[in-house]
Amino acid sequence: LELPVGEWVADATKRELNINPVAKDLLLSNIADETVHYKAFEFAADDYLYDSRYLGEAQLIYEDIDSLPDHPLYKSYYCEVGAFLVSLAVLRVFGGESLSIMSANVSRDEYRHVAGNGGV
Repeated sequence: LELPVGEWVADATKRELNINPVAKDLLLSNIADETVHYKAFEFAADDYLYDSRYLGEAQLIYEDIDSLPDHPLYKSYYCEVGAFLVSLAVLRVFGGESLSIMSANVSRDEYRHVAGNGGV
């Protein structure tokens, strides 16, 4: 779900947004973070994912959110609050040392994304 969030934010930056240029720069920096997060989750999945059905569930979540008529920033916000922050918290508590460290690093960015994307 990281890459679709980046695409939704990119789509939003191409629209007319009556925002300060600093806010637009924040949105663009959030897009770059999503690719880094995606790579981290790919590495984690290579080591820890035993049941690929979870990837199908992520696809269903994406399809449901993407089909909404809402602004792309709302879509990214829904995904970050409804899926990322929740799953990252679970990984921090139950994921063992490696997944806990990874999720803590991603969480720092996601909190900024929620505040930035939601604020805009």
